[in-house]
Amino acid sequence: MRNNEIMLTVKMLAYNHEKYIAQAIESIVSQKTEYRYELLIGEDCSTDNTRAVIQEYEERYPEIIRVIYQKHNLGCTKNSYSLDLHARGKYVAGCEGDDFWCDDSRIQKDVEYLESHPEYVGVCHKCRIVDEEGREIAPDTLDSREKFWEFDKDVFTLRDYEKWLTPGHGCAQTRRNVIKGSALDYSIIYKASKRVGDRTHLLVHIVEGDIRCMPDVVACYRYRISGNHNNFMTFQKQNNIRDEDYLMMMRLEQWALRNKGIKLDLETVKKDRFAGSVVTWMNNPVKENGRVVRNIICYSGKPLRYCWYLIKITAMKQYYWKIKKTDKRVKL
Repeated sequence: MRNNEIMLTVKMLAYNHEKYIAQAIESIVSQKTEYRYELLIGEDCSTDNTRAVIQEYEERYPEIIRVIYQKHNLGCTKNSYSLDLHARGKYVAGCEGDDFWCDDSRIQKDVEYLESHPEYVGVCHKCRIVDEEGREIAPDTLDSREKFWEFDKDVFTLRDYEKWLTPGHGCAQTRRNVIKGSALDYSIIYKASKRVGDRTHLLVHIVEGDIRCMPDVVACYRYRISGNHNNFMTFQKQNNIRDEDYLMMMRLEQWALRNKGIKLDLETVKKDRFAGSVVTWMNNPVKENGRVVRNIICYSGKPLRYCWYLIKITAMKQYYWKIKKTDKRVKL
């Protein structure tokens, strides 16, 4: 070890990850590096044996692993914020309890790069997409609209964020710990959304500087898990939560302006979410889908404009379906 300072904190959210948590932990404690690091786990009152597995590893690696045993279930974003407040590292990386790393030199590479490149707030690598059993999923078998982690430029900027892009998946990102020692209120991390934290964490970092994107693969992201597992892609696929997305974007815009004086422009993405909610309601006109449309109109603060959007989207979609015989996506 070069010195006694903790250079990097790996944050791991754990909830009902009994089947996967051992692999996730092993991929962190096996890192080969000169730097001192910690694995900070937030165990969010799992109902399976996740906690018992974590306790076993905590006893085996007391010099690396620290665990925050939540007293009651906080949900992913509050759990994540709790870890933010306890992270001691100069840098922070992530690995959720159902993902794992696949490069045992990752910490060494990331810390060395960020130490010598202060102009970047973070680095991001590529990740491998795997299924429940850890088998690789061919990227071309996934819907292109769901592959939010794909990014091909060398540098990720605030302008890229405004397009609702990410520099890669969260499990492949390492960033400077901007929260440690700061007087700024970062509770937006859980206040923006109770389900989604990656976009908010990305915002509080990208307002501080750009992120360098690397081509090497360092982590494996478990794309979708069936059943009762705590996996956002599963939940998003099964539920219409576009109104929650819209409200989150509004809160992020407000935070950036109030705390950083930055006029973040997510209007194009917000309108896309509204168009998606209208089409979903047209395809399946149940009460819940109608409620999502009404919620977005109310949240927007521009009810007349959004009612006009509603008419326009409906007319355009009917034209595509009945006249053109296609399912072309509507863009406002």
